[in-house]
Amino acid sequence: AIGVAWLGIDSAPHALQVSLDVPDAVAPRQLVEIPVQVSGVVPGQTAHLTLAAVDEGVLQITDFASPDPLAHYFGKRRLGVEIRDLYGRLIDGREGRRGRIREGGDEAALAKRGAPPPTRLVALFSGIVTLDADGRARIRLDIPDYNGRLRLMAVAYDAAHVGSAEAPLVVRDELVTTLSMPRFMAPGDAAQLTLSLQNLSAPAGRFDVALTAEGGVSLGEGATAGVDLAAGASTLLHATLKGETPGPGRVALVVSGPDGYRLERSFDIFVRPAQLATVERVARRLAPGESLNLSSAVTGRFVPGTGEVLASFSTLPNLDVPGLLRQLDRYPYGCLEQTVSRALPLLYVGEVSRLWGAGGRDDDLKPRIQQAINRTLAMQRYDGSFGLWDSADPPEPWLSAYAMEFYTRARRLGYGVPEAAYARGLEWLKRHSESYYADSQDDLGSRAYALFVLAETQAGDASTLRYFHDNYARRLPTALAAAQLGAALALNGDEARAKEAFGIAQMKLERQRRDLRDYGSALRDLAATATLMIEARYTGQDPAPLLERAAAAQQEREWLSTQEEGWLLMAAAASVGESKAMTLAVNDTQQAERSEPLYLRPSAEELAAGLSVRNAGADTVWARATVIGVPRDPLPPVSRGYAIERKFYDVNGAEVDLGQVRQTDLLVVVITGRKQSELAQQTLVVDLLPPGFEVENAHLAGAQTTDQLGSWLPDLTPVAYSEFLDDRYVAALDLKADARDFTVAYIVRAVTPGTYTLPASTVESMYQPELRARTGTGTVTIRPY
Repeated sequence: AIGVAWLGIDSAPHALQVSLDVPDAVAPRQLVEIPVQVSGVVPGQTAHLTLAAVDEGVLQITDFASPDPLAHYFGKRRLGVEIRDLYGRLIDGREGRRGRIREGGDEAALAKRGAPPPTRLVALFSGIVTLDADGRARIRLDIPDYNGRLRLMAVAYDAAHVGSAEAPLVVRDELVTTLSMPRFMAPGDAAQLTLSLQNLSAPAGRFDVALTAEGGVSLGEGATAGVDLAAGASTLLHATLKGETPGPGRVALVVSGPDGYRLERSFDIFVRPAQLATVERVARRLAPGESLNLSSAVTGRFVPGTGEVLASFSTLPNLDVPGLLRQLDRYPYGCLEQTVSRALPLLYVGEVSRLWGAGGRDDDLKPRIQQAINRTLAMQRYDGSFGLWDSADPPEPWLSAYAMEFYTRARRLGYGVPEAAYARGLEWLKRHSESYYADSQDDLGSRAYALFVLAETQAGDASTLRYFHDNYARRLPTALAAAQLGAALALNGDEARAKEAFGIAQMKLERQRRDLRDYGSALRDLAATATLMIEARYTGQDPAPLLERAAAAQQEREWLSTQEEGWLLMAAAASVGESKAMTLAVNDTQQAERSEPLYLRPSAEELAAGLSVRNAGADTVWARATVIGVPRDPLPPVSRGYAIERKFYDVNGAEVDLGQVRQTDLLVVVITGRKQSELAQQTLVVDLLPPGFEVENAHLAGAQTTDQLGSWLPDLTPVAYSEFLDDRYVAALDLKADARDFTVAYIVRAVTPGTYTLPASTVESMYQPELRARTGTGTVTIRPY
């Protein structure tokens, strides 16, 4: 039996009283001073204060409670009771299946993807302010172009006391103007803008309203108008906004009225193509005297402004560093594997991209790498291992070693990885590497990886490494696992065993398994094996033939996984500096002999004039051109390894005519599909939205969810992870080998009237991206309410 009880503590002696002197209302676009008084500060002690001002609407999305440090330190909490027993000695823990708790996942919303938000979210913070001897402070807030209510949240503290207060601050113009428009648009879309004018305290009379557009949008009818507004009166005006070209756009508003009244505001909007970008690659080996010719024809089928050509030339096997960098940068989703695959090559890409002339400034790369470290730390479990999407997921052994390799390399280059988290991860790797009961093919692969990371950190045990090689080397499932074992042995100075392990890796490159959870492929293993040979300074085999095979295999593939892209970049980083001298002539202008690769990113004008690069030297040059762009014409439906279908229903289960949608209607989007492969697949469903729809985010407080619909909705496939973005819905599914069919659903609301392109819905295997399917496109018309 166990009994627990709380001990009563009087918190009053530790409390500070905080008061905010807030005006009834203030105008936007100005500095506002907020007086704060704190009582209860012990004379002679220094007290401090912070003040935050946040949009009340944003806080209500998640029912955010204002900070209350007194309740935090002295409030009742659930008691933690730790019980230890010996059942683990009696029951084999390998039997059965670990339960899963589905929660969290918000961290991924910070990744760069989707359309930029059109609204200006207000979140102001004072930083730490020192109070004067009387406990007073005056804090200045720079109020932006905003109409609404801010919640002021103050927190005060000294060495032994805390306190807090909150108060609303109304921000409004004399003439309140609200422009309702889509969060984004696509070229060819037409939306109805609604401009609301409410005269709160401006002079009564005639107001002239003018809207103008620039950038990727244009205005049609209703851009100018004149209205009479009495005090307290309001009215609505309508105009047509058209999407023209991809990129940022802006709508400007100018209102002039009686007594010289004038109001100027601007509203940003982003024009996003209704299709995702496609990639084409051209590779050639230029013998002396041969040329690679490029013209505007290579981008002619793309939407104007979206086509981009990245050309590179080297005497090394050309792995297309510029194109790989651009592809990884464009990949918008963020599980543990994808986050590490995007960030790990960036540790070395500064050197590589500078060598290739492909950018990669340190002031750009360092924050991105540190952000990836912080993001993956949120996926670390209590025991030191990592989950796929968040810390509540089951442990992913192979990915845990992958994350720890990233941390190890990052620490070596001076990036901040918390010592406690890093030590916890190493301890987990040690336990996993010594788990002699874990002898399945997946477990052996992840244990070999763990031993490699431990060898890199000099935290491993040499005898454990040798024992693993002698007993399991020939049972390892992949070339990468054998290469990691070989690199670990080479780092420990055991050349004989390293040679045997790398020999096993070479043999396994010829017969790649596809049913393992190591996120790999033959191409990934080629690039990774070459990288490990070079980095471990293994001299028993020349990695150059592996790099040549990797370059050839890369050219044959239309789509690459993040693992393949990341390890190809790592291979390029490892082999940097091995290039021989070459001489090239660009448009018949011969350049000086150079050993560094040449990178060209021709402009539209240069392509129109024609670009020719000739090998003017004596040795063969590897040439590669990557062409990226959004196709001008709608892409046809595709089914390669998957089938997919999308339908729209009302909340009662009746199919909806997308030409007759009414503003404020709720629609249920049901996506069904079938996996044609007999292997397990980690599957990603992406459904781009038309601009007039907004997703009912099931992660937010008070949102309507599919659970609330009737029995007409088919059984839904469990979703490992989902995101509800401004311009798309994303669902990650972990489809087992025997799970062929899948169904996902989400709810959208018709918000903005207009006629819009309905983008295609897509499904793909995250680690065999050539397996994918795509629906056709269509049109959606939303009629005014």
